[in-house]
Amino acid sequence: MDQFKHFALQTLPKILSVLLAFMIVLSTIDLYLVKDIAKIINLTGSLRGMSQQLVKQEILGHPNDQLREDVTQLLQDLQEGGEAFGIDTPLQNVEYQNDLSILSRYWYTLQGEIDTVRVQGPEGTEILYISDHFYEIANRAVGVSQAYSDQITKDLLITESGMILCTLLIIILSLFSSIQNRKLSSANSELSHTAFLDKHTGLPNKSKCEELLNTPGELDLSTACIMFDLNNLKKVNDAMGHQTGDNMIRSFAQLLRKAVPPTEFVGRYGGDEFIVIMNEVTPGEVDAFLEKLANMTVDYNRSGTQLMPVIPLSYAAGFAHSAQVPNSTMASLLKVADSNMYANKAQIKAALRKEEQLSFR
Repeated sequence: MDQFKHFALQTLPKILSVLLAFMIVLSTIDLYLVKDIAKIINLTGSLRGMSQQLVKQEILGHPNDQLREDVTQLLQDLQEGGEAFGIDTPLQNVEYQNDLSILSRYWYTLQGEIDTVRVQGPEGTEILYISDHFYEIANRAVGVSQAYSDQITKDLLITESGMILCTLLIIILSLFSSIQNRKLSSANSELSHTAFLDKHTGLPNKSKCEELLNTPGELDLSTACIMFDLNNLKKVNDAMGHQTGDNMIRSFAQLLRKAVPPTEFVGRYGGDEFIVIMNEVTPGEVDAFLEKLANMTVDYNRSGTQLMPVIPLSYAAGFAHSAQVPNSTMASLLKVADSNMYANKAQIKAALRKEEQLSFR
């Protein structure tokens, strides 16, 4: 089925285009032939009439050498082509040319009879008999040329019909191919988009994060990179299973995406790690954002929707700002942000241990 579709959309239009070009050439030739044949039909009819007129004048004793020369020249032009009567190309039809050959022989004989009539008069000659046969053969030649013209016209109509059909098929196939290409492009775009999405959170995945973080070039002084790492994920996985742990990751992802302005980048960098890239911000604005996220997290934990009341949603965070990192790049900001995040995580763990020690006193 795929091979047939490929043939229909790729190969067939090319074949039809070649066929259409061939038909255009044929129709051009046919049009040229029809135009020439119409002229030849008229001249063949003129030959018939001119011979009759000449014979009539000769019998009445009015010799007409000019008309006689015209008949001779016309018969020659019809056979071979010539400028005298404007026949560029003689009619290439065997039956028609055979009739002209017969007419040439009759014309030779008829001229002999004309010479006799001029000397002794028409009595006792065969001028009328030969003239009648000349007329019949000329009349037949007219019919043959007309039939040939009709056939050419019929062929032209068939060719034009084929041209119309080919054109319609090319248009239909082109439209269908365009639709298929759009569908394929859309599917590829969707596939490309999906390839860079984390299926659990709907955020850009690690590949997309690394693509952004590997962007070359020095940054301006208003870019911030923030690293997040969830706390207690291992406890949740051990106590309630990985499904609950995945739900915890999704909950934080939703909370983070809601807190970050829609124009800024939020991605899942690893199992429990997230990245935020903010542009056109100051270090103070980053601090304000982190405070806002902390308050949203507190509200979330107080709402009763957290997964485990005994293990609230929490995280460690660290950021780096391009104004504070000399000659900063995305990679260097990530390195500093990651270091600051782990420092914050160590502080949180130290604070928890201190609380545990105080609780045992």
